[in-house]
Amino acid sequence: MKVTDEGVERKNIILSSMFFVSGLSIGVLFSLYPGANMIFAAIILGTAVTGKIDNICHLLGLLTIISTVFFLGIPKEWNIAIIFILTISAILDEVGDYFFERKGKGRKYLKILRYRPFLKIVCIIFVPILKWNTLGILIFDFSYEMAYFTVNYFYGKDSD
Repeated sequence: MKVTDEGVERKNIILSSMFFVSGLSIGVLFSLYPGANMIFAAIILGTAVTGKIDNICHLLGLLTIISTVFFLGIPKEWNIAIIFILTISAILDEVGDYFFERKGKGRKYLKILRYRPFLKIVCIIFVPILKWNTLGILIFDFSYEMAYFTVNYFYGKDSD
């Protein structure tokens, strides 16, 4: 997902087309791993509510997820209360991007919000319910950060 995002920002067609790989991966995890469906549903809802599905590659990634889930099947395990709490934490992570990024010289911001801590914390709290999927979201976030650093290494620094 992050590679796609960075590709869109850099107008790099190869990186931008990674939406298919991320969408397929998320769709498979969503369908086949109980608990992951709730986490990914929350992430999708959080990004949609905050307007972060904001380009064609994000939309195509979402359609890839939906198509994969449709093909593999919708999981039977759902807990609406947990999805709601996870969604609120995902929204807080996304909103943190809007309000706490450095915009202009001298503006202070909370650096911890760059690492989107809310969803991680809530997933850890729900370990008894989400089980190994909590580890998955932590690996997902680590991979997200590594993708950002890798793209910057090979394609140059971002505009920040």
